[in-house]
Amino acid sequence: MNFMPWYRRAAVGIAALGFVPLTVSVAPASASQPAEQHCVLDLTTGASACGPTAEQAEQQAMVKPRLVLVAVLYDQVDYEGSTLTIKGNKPCTAAYDPPDYWLVDLGFLGFDNRAESLRTANQCEVQLFDDVDLSGPRSPWIIRSRDLRTVGDGWSNRASSIAIS
Repeated sequence: MNFMPWYRRAAVGIAALGFVPLTVSVAPASASQPAEQHCVLDLTTGASACGPTAEQAEQQAMVKPRLVLVAVLYDQVDYEGSTLTIKGNKPCTAAYDPPDYWLVDLGFLGFDNRAESLRTANQCEVQLFDDVDLSGPRSPWIIRSRDLRTVGDGWSNRASSIAIS
């Protein structure tokens, strides 16, 4: 006799009745890594969305084609893993004060203390902050980093807010 866990039997039973369960399949936690999630944020409108790909997230957030890429945060080293793509309405300027853009709480899209690498675009640089509201210890200005452990006194899995200029 084949053993089938109760949650799989329940899903099969519900499907047999013609109902579609919200969760298609349930795998044991140790069987696989969590699925990557890609989020996009439009800094001009505050619109954001997440999806299995960056393209799907942009479609869901209805990001306008005219927006420019300013930064991408990754939750793994070497620009891998889940992402937070940040877009604005113009390239960055050379001035740091005031910053061109800022994000005072990375937690609202689930990226608090998760960034392990980052890239910027359109003449932008990023400064990471330990705490929300651009407070606490801060990193040097960063254009790109394959491994945030090597920036300053180590910024991997540490950023709670960011300034972009």
